[in-house]
Amino acid sequence: MTAASFPADVTDRDGLTDALADASAHFGGINVLEYSPAARNAVDIREVTRADVAAQLDHHLYGAMSAADAVLPAMLDAGAGTLLFTTGITSVDPWPEYGNVGIGAAALRNWSVNLGKGLAGTGVTVAHVAIGVWIGDSAPDGYGHLPATEIASRFYALHQAQTSNDLIIS
Repeated sequence: MTAASFPADVTDRDGLTDALADASAHFGGINVLEYSPAARNAVDIREVTRADVAAQLDHHLYGAMSAADAVLPAMLDAGAGTLLFTTGITSVDPWPEYGNVGIGAAALRNWSVNLGKGLAGTGVTVAHVAIGVWIGDSAPDGYGHLPATEIASRFYALHQAQTSNDLIIS
């Protein structure tokens, strides 16, 4: 299995595409892509502007679409592959203090779930994972946590299942 995982701060779409092409050439293909845009530049929903939302759509959705565009044709040709897209919990449970982030994350969730349905029967599966816990051995009071290894095992299980999913880790 050859997996590619890149930080989602990449707004250089050509650079992202080139990096995925280089990884594919180096490893002889990519059959798993994991895309995780981290929350950044959060704006409270009471103050959010169109520009704040546009930045999050670029960060969350358009980056994911560019990454998928770079690997999906080869996956479809092979009749196999897994696309994993990760967001924070605000994609399914909005938090006002992350108003613009939640909008971008929800757009990524909607697109990835829809893509999974659209690719049914092709051998390519898509999973969206909303992480609603702190990653690590501890968390602030009132929040759950899971070690990174546990979260990684859930991602691997999604790949092994070969069915499109929408998973909430909480």
